Amino acid sequence: MPIIDYHIHLWSSRFIPKSVRWSFARAAAFRSWPNKDPEAIFPLVSKGVEDPEGQYLMADLDLAGVDIAVSALVDYGILAGEEPEVPLEGILAHYAALQTRYAGRFY
Repeated sequence: MPIIDYHIHLWSSRFIPKSVRWSFARAAAFRSWPNKDPEAIFPLVSKGVEDPEGQYLMADLDLAGVDIAVSALVDYGILAGEEPEVPLEGILAHYAALQTRYAGRFY
């Protein structure tokens, strides 16, 4: 019987509207004392978790012994009322291509 992780995300800053990334930067800047400058944090938002091509995901699945991953897409465009750099249709096309690349492992 396969082991399934039914809630993963593949992040890219290009999939998240700029206003949402700014809110992440402001939250991080004021999370600790002394406060940091959101301008300095903004370029780093999502950098440590980006894996738009899924290469790190597949390695992590292998390491954990997980056979299948199901991605939960977050449409931040609706939340922010602002399109990301890659519009939703492009994000969905990207995920569809990953489904082909990782057939039987990524849904």
